[in-house]
Amino acid sequence: MNTELKEKAKEKSYLHKFLNLKCAGTLLGTLYPISSGVEKEVSEAWAITRRIKDRIFNKERDYYNIVELCAGNPVTGILARLLFPVSSVTSVDKRLIERDYSQIRDYKYIQKNIYDKDIVDLINSKTIIISSHPCKNLAIRVAELFNITKAAGLYFIPCCHGSLPERWKQRQFLKENIGVYQTWCFYLAVLCNGHLEEDKHCLSPKNIVISAIRSEKDIFLKKLKDGFDFRDKLMSLGMPVSTDMLLGKSKEDFLKEIGIDMDMDKVIESMKEEKL
Repeated sequence: MNTELKEKAKEKSYLHKFLNLKCAGTLLGTLYPISSGVEKEVSEAWAITRRIKDRIFNKERDYYNIVELCAGNPVTGILARLLFPVSSVTSVDKRLIERDYSQIRDYKYIQKNIYDKDIVDLINSKTIIISSHPCKNLAIRVAELFNITKAAGLYFIPCCHGSLPERWKQRQFLKENIGVYQTWCFYLAVLCNGHLEEDKHCLSPKNIVISAIRSEKDIFLKKLKDGFDFRDKLMSLGMPVSTDMLLGKSKEDFLKEIGIDMDMDKVIESMKEEKL
């Protein structure tokens, strides 16, 4: 490759784009001293943040919060906080990276195991979950947390592959034909009903980004299920549940009764658009 082509390639690189940011010095200064693999970590962070950009700058002007799981050096979380108008960013890891984060507004780093039951308390319907290189089966937990919560979106780059379930009969065929890491990512994408994309600008050989977005329809159906589950739990405990919850009320009134306050017209239009 000649010098001119090398320069053009450099200009398009994630590292070059990052170093041109006014906030680059703030991020690097906050995390100093940082490991020698900072170039790789920056490219991974950029691969994720560039994909959540459209979700953040949406036409409804919703303000999201971001939860970064398995944060390690929280390059991705801090970069997202410095770039986007989100309400807050929380980085989580079992091992705390102690730095002075005070100059990063609305940002915190907490020491916590993502298998703790109360981890879900950090996640709500305005949460975007991100994770850069969760190792092995930690990636399954990341996908699981998206599934069991009302998180609005999930963006992560898996690292070394974990254990595929024995019942997943496709595993050997896929391993032999597309590769072990690719099969692992495909499995994770299936778990969270997401899609995957190889990012060749990422400096790591583990460069597949998995993203899953919860649509208006998904949010509605999950809230509906949660509402019925709550009603059934009350009934199983012998608590009185009014029949008005099931009969004699409009759909909107019934949904509000079980804890759902949504624009039904919007939900129905969303379903029509998806041809459901």
